[in-house]
Amino acid sequence: MTRLLRLGVALLMLCATPLLAQDFPQPADPYVNDRAGVLTPVDEDAIRAALRAARSETGVHITVLTLPSREAIAPGLTLETFATALFNDWGIGDATRDDGILLLLSMQEREVRIELGRGFASQWEGVTDAIMEKTLLPAFREGQYARGMKDGAIRLVEEVARPFAAGEAPARDLTGPLVAGGAFGLFALLGARRRIGNLTTRLRRCPNCGERALRRSRITDMPATRHASGKARRITRCGSCGWETVAYINLPRLKTENRRSGGGFGGGSSGGGGSSGRF
Repeated sequence: MTRLLRLGVALLMLCATPLLAQDFPQPADPYVNDRAGVLTPVDEDAIRAALRAARSETGVHITVLTLPSREAIAPGLTLETFATALFNDWGIGDATRDDGILLLLSMQEREVRIELGRGFASQWEGVTDAIMEKTLLPAFREGQYARGMKDGAIRLVEEVARPFAAGEAPARDLTGPLVAGGAFGLFALLGARRRIGNLTTRLRRCPNCGERALRRSRITDMPATRHASGKARRITRCGSCGWETVAYINLPRLKTENRRSGGGFGGGSSGGGGSSGRF
């Protein structure tokens, strides 16, 4: 009987081994690891620049990972279990704040996951649910994987990382996706400055009809790089009468990465919070 019991325990340990010690792929870059090859070099550089800038400004580390198949790496694990285990294996985010974010795309399984660090309260899942439903899944169902990853990453910066770092509560109305063309230029300004500017615009009356219906958006015509400045347009439009004005903006060159705040992983962990989608 004792021998049978020992044999049973040994079999259980053997079955549990894949769950306890997965051989996860290791990151080659702190911000973008496109193992599925769905991103163009331009998209990859744009995402990396946005996430690097966001981390420098807010301290929140967001990383993007695409895989040909997660099942090939860890057979039997659910998407959620896989994402949490990989997140903790990599140590995404700061170890004291646990404020990392993982955006994971698995092509063969047609799944996408936003995994949040332990530092995010459950209310932030309402924000990530909206990003999943309004930005990621619609793009992926159209086969626009690069666009979905790029726009999804930018929304995570603007609607999760920046307000979280500023101590703000999660926003409730997140149904409107960001304008893709203006996504590249958003990381050039501090989040607080952007929010204050939008608030003051909404409080002003339209010079044409007098209603408080002004909204401001920005479109980047030429993204800034480390070697050249960029160009953008800031558009103020009245939602009541359609009046519109355009201001032209010069975007400063991107700064060289600060190695003390930009590279590597900080030892953060996740407790399984976030949002999942299947397309």
